[in-house]
Amino acid sequence: RSIGVVRTVKAQTLGESPQPIMYFALKQLYFPNVVLYVRTKGDPSAAIASVRSAVQALDPTMELRRTRTVSEIMDRQLTGPRFAAELLAGFGGLALLLASIGTYGVMAYSVSQRTQEIGIRMALGAQRGNVLRLILGNGMTMVMAGVGVGLIATVFFTRTISSLLYGIGSFDAISFVAAAVVLIAVALVACWLPARHAMRVDPIIALRYE
Repeated sequence: RSIGVVRTVKAQTLGESPQPIMYFALKQLYFPNVVLYVRTKGDPSAAIASVRSAVQALDPTMELRRTRTVSEIMDRQLTGPRFAAELLAGFGGLALLLASIGTYGVMAYSVSQRTQEIGIRMALGAQRGNVLRLILGNGMTMVMAGVGVGLIATVFFTRTISSLLYGIGSFDAISFVAAAVVLIAVALVACWLPARHAMRVDPIIALRYE
């Protein structure tokens, strides 16, 4: 009989930590249900009939049950995590939409409250570009502060969803940067619309605004 050393494996689920495992020969520890793994070339489904014939040639009373490919097993294992990921993605998209609407609402209200100030600035010689940079600067300062706080909080809370992640670590810099860029881009549009309205303010009308 041969004895060997194998790596730690994930025995039950993909999300569990790898653990040591021991294999026994059937003569040492008999178990009626045996899992047979076969590596094939090409389509694995096409090899099932050949494997069944080879097994029955060894023992006609032995039969194969629940023949499945690794892809089918993986799809079944990932059904729950995939649904959870899609659900989180949907909530994330909804949160992004609400955040953009909220940012636009706050900036629009801020512009309406500063209409007289903007009129005075333009009457004293401020150009439309100056007004645009002023409104965008104020809005994006708040946005950047919020994104920074969000990234810091995300680093601390990613461990809670580590069981749903496969193939990547709980800290994925590319995902964090991509999310931050999307948030900043959406916020920039939400700030630009009120800023665009502000730079078109007529100074005479703005000075009469109360």
